[in-house]
Amino acid sequence: MPVTIREALSLPVLADGDPVVLSGDAVLDRPLRWVHVSEVSDIGTVLSGAELVLTTGLGMAASTAAADDFVRQLVEVGAAGLVIELGPAYPSVPEPALRRARAAGFPLVALNRPVRFVDVTEAVHRTIVAEHFDEVAFAGRVHETFTELGLARAPM
Repeated sequence: MPVTIREALSLPVLADGDPVVLSGDAVLDRPLRWVHVSEVSDIGTVLSGAELVLTTGLGMAASTAAADDFVRQLVEVGAAGLVIELGPAYPSVPEPALRRARAAGFPLVALNRPVRFVDVTEAVHRTIVAEHFDEVAFAGRVHETFTELGLARAPM
């Protein structure tokens, strides 16, 4: 079973940030392909879809229009969701960005306490890779079983 946004938020490294889902709670079971940390304003150029994006808001901080554009790009590229660490430099999500996320049903999560993004990416990636390993191991077992049956000329 793929790793979801909900599962990622329940990991201790993200749960310690006191996450609050501001939009998109209906799709928190959306699967994640990867976690990406970014502070660039042209975020859409570095993603390919299904990523959970972590940011402190630097790429959104120039103006409310910049924040709205940041979310627009994430929605258009098919990102899985956005996690914003709130703090003194970026105390809240601007209303236009929040409206856009809500209109699109896009998961936007605010962290009320700082977290180490490297710890988040490691934990989520470890979970994603373990899931892929389990799938590959299962496929290997199925292949071995059918090979043995074929070599034994087992009847249908």
